[in-house]
Amino acid sequence: MIRLMKNALEILRSWLNSGTVLNYLQNSFWMLTARALWIISALLVGIAVARKLGPSDFGCLSYAVAYVGIFAVVTNLGLDAIIDRDLIHYPENEGRILGNYFVFKLLSVAVMMTALGISFLFHGDSRFITGCLLVAAGYVFTPFCVVQCFFTASVRNHFNAWSQIICCIVYNSIRLTAVLCSASLEVYFAAEAVLIGLTFVMMFLFYWKFCGSPFKWSFRWNEVLKLLPAALPLSITVVLSLVYSRTDILMLNHYLGKEAVGFYTIASRFTENLNLFVQILAQIFSAAVISAFAISPGEYSKQLHRFYFLLFWISAPPILVLLLIGRPLITFLYGDSFAAAVPI
Repeated sequence: MIRLMKNALEILRSWLNSGTVLNYLQNSFWMLTARALWIISALLVGIAVARKLGPSDFGCLSYAVAYVGIFAVVTNLGLDAIIDRDLIHYPENEGRILGNYFVFKLLSVAVMMTALGISFLFHGDSRFITGCLLVAAGYVFTPFCVVQCFFTASVRNHFNAWSQIICCIVYNSIRLTAVLCSASLEVYFAAEAVLIGLTFVMMFLFYWKFCGSPFKWSFRWNEVLKLLPAALPLSITVVLSLVYSRTDILMLNHYLGKEAVGFYTIASRFTENLNLFVQILAQIFSAAVISAFAISPGEYSKQLHRFYFLLFWISAPPILVLLLIGRPLITFLYGDSFAAAVPI
């Protein structure tokens, strides 16, 4: 165990001595700053929202978000990895790559909204439908997210971070105001739409201002249609994982009610925060690992294995900490009414 940890430290030390890696670390700073802001807001505003709504209304909110998310799976088919790769390997084709992906996203949003609208024919709860429509409004701006791939491929993640910071401030300002003013549940639904859409809008505006004009993008229908087969294995994985992560909430609501959904949502969000740092590192350094393929397949394989090894040893310690302090921490933060979230 000690030897493996020493090896991880040696890998980290060798990467820190690289000028290329330092460039990625500067981008990591902005991403970590944005994530830190989200974590702080989750501890302050998120807890206030959960306490204000209680398990039942909080579960209702989570249920609507999960329900819309089932249909939104068609807007996220794992194609970002393919677009990242193409932008790294063919930067001269930036306009065509982003244009094709933008059109593909427009089509996927149209499919999502159509399917969601048809599903409402089988629901008689008008409040639930209203909440879903408010949440779904945020997905209208999904096509703007294509520029996120450009920022990642060109190591400009600070634009992604700035977008997230702005969204975090606006989103939590709406929720905090709703808590202080005892606003209706619909306001919280609207806040979720802001969470989904505003980040993409800000990314798009930053690209337009500092990187290039989207009016120079172009597309070809045959290339748009070829995107999905090119990423079919990734698409299957993403679809299954996203549907699974939403379906459990739908089943809980059906069998145990909205309070169970509230408990489950608190527990899952609490544990998911442990993996945030690893996810940020994976997003930031993925472009560097892919670039190693230009040197040789052997170098790519070497960097990939070293990266997985490092990520594992970064993610393991927080899990042990959670096992020790999870119960008192959840009950302290969210109150005794959410005590049922502890075993989850």
